[in-house]
Amino acid sequence: MTLHRTGSPASRLAQLSLLACASLSLACPAPGDDTADTGDSTGADSGGSSSGGIVTDSGEIPDGCEAPTGPGTDVTAAIDTDQTWTAEGSPYRVPANVYLTATLTLEACTVVQLASEVRIFVGNEPAPGAIVARGERLGGVLRPVRFEALDPSAPWGTLEVDTTGMLDAEHTIFADGGGGSALGMVTAWGVDPEGSRTDLVRMVDVQLDGSAGVGVNLQRRAAFTDDSADVAIEGSGSYPVWIEAGVVSTLPHGLTVADNGDDVVYIDPFTSVDDDTFPDRGVPLRLGEVMYLGTPDGGGLSTLTIEPGVELQFAVGAGSGIMIGLDDMNLGQLVAQGTADAPIIMRGAAPDAPPASWMGLYFRYAPSSGHVMSYVTIADAGAESGAQGFGCGPGDNNASILLLTENALTPFLDHVTVENAGGDTQLLLGWSDEADPSGVAQSFAEGNSFADSPSCRVSLPRDTTNGCPGDEAPDCL
Repeated sequence: MTLHRTGSPASRLAQLSLLACASLSLACPAPGDDTADTGDSTGADSGGSSSGGIVTDSGEIPDGCEAPTGPGTDVTAAIDTDQTWTAEGSPYRVPANVYLTATLTLEACTVVQLASEVRIFVGNEPAPGAIVARGERLGGVLRPVRFEALDPSAPWGTLEVDTTGMLDAEHTIFADGGGGSALGMVTAWGVDPEGSRTDLVRMVDVQLDGSAGVGVNLQRRAAFTDDSADVAIEGSGSYPVWIEAGVVSTLPHGLTVADNGDDVVYIDPFTSVDDDTFPDRGVPLRLGEVMYLGTPDGGGLSTLTIEPGVELQFAVGAGSGIMIGLDDMNLGQLVAQGTADAPIIMRGAAPDAPPASWMGLYFRYAPSSGHVMSYVTIADAGAESGAQGFGCGPGDNNASILLLTENALTPFLDHVTVENAGGDTQLLLGWSDEADPSGVAQSFAEGNSFADSPSCRVSLPRDTTNGCPGDEAPDCL
């Protein structure tokens, strides 16, 4: 199954802004005007902080930047030639939306102040654009570049990185943005939601503080660069990071989150996913709806790798869980290799989630071997799968793990725990033409732990006559 997005990036921005705040029961603003005003606006009096660094309530400046003392600079037109902004020219006041189709370099201690709901559009296809922010650390003292609100009570909008844009930030602070219909304080748009990643955001030693919505939002497989690291996101009204399945592997090392509306990384699986890795960054990951693993129209094998220590949450919605494989030509494979010290946890998103909060792992089109599930706990699964009549056991095939492949699978569960399960079965072996249904079911069960209910722990596959034991022997272990 392949899902397609429609609408412009601007309309998608407004749509997902409302979706994000609604999912958190926040007060959702009406979509704003996305038309950029790039000239003839006058600068407003600065109502922001007086420092390029972090200002405490007592007015102290705990970094190496001096507070701006000059008149500052009003930015009232599009930026279409390369420029360098400096501490001496700070603060740079941006009263209205600006298009950037050149390279804008910001030196250490530069302060940029943006008015309410204002955006800087970085790149405007086909024209490229880039923000290169270069704060620095000298002897342990931070001298950051800072983006902040012109009026502290009125959040600015977003740095919106187009498909031809680039945000390259080192030792930089983004504060009090994400206002209006902005999807995030930093937003980026990749080239193709069903294609390869587009590396548009590089962050090294970066802080994002107080976004009104999402902190960083990466759409259409926009991605972080591989060397992004040490990103701290605090005080966002929504998620710290919104990212699409397919590029989750690019989440920065050293990612820390605190005091956000929900301290999880939100994964949007809107289109079918080819290879990806869900990394352990010390932050829970949450799938917002069902994820389809398989390369659409490409053929071959798609693999989802989940690293040890990952906590993967599943939200309840139109669908949930992971569908592994799209069709006979587009197979899926799961490699979830936890350890005794760092198990993988898959559970419902809600605190104290009840049984059947999410569907489960649904292996539909998968190779016979190569799957790994080791030291994995699956909790709160077993919601409606829509499958019936596969394997033996209950006729309704609602289970925490569903193996509904046409071919028999080699046992691949090791130290797997199923708990707080709902549905009718915990592990469903759904293929036919099995010479030893009871023996293969025992092989899957050995070394694993199953909840007390449902009473059908492992549903046997069908035998060579497409039959089940029935009254002669149990259909379930």
